[in-house]
Amino acid sequence: MNKEDNKLSAIIEEIKNQVQNPSQNGKVILGISTAMEILKYLEEKEEDTEDAELSARFGSRAALPDNQWITKDPNQSLKDWYEERRRERLNGK
Repeated sequence: MNKEDNKLSAIIEEIKNQVQNPSQNGKVILGISTAMEILKYLEEKEEDTEDAELSARFGSRAALPDNQWITKDPNQSLKDWYEERRRERLNGK
C-alpha cells in the first residue's frame, strides 16, 4: 500500500468513526484539511475517469489537440469548475 492509499484509508476511517459515533446534534464535522483531501481525491478520480473515457474514444490523451484537453482555470473555484463539468456531462457534451 502506498502513501496515498494510507492517507485515503485514514480519511475513510475518520469519516466512518464520525458517522458511527455522531455528535449530540447528529452532524458529522470534518476538518478543513480532511475536506480538502477528499476534494483532491475526488478531483483526481474525476480526471482519471475523464482520461479513461477520452482514451477509450480517441486513443491516448497525449494525441488529442490541446483544445480537447479538459482543464481547470486556476482562477475558477473548484466548486464552480466541478459544477460546470457536471452540467456538461449531464447535457451530453
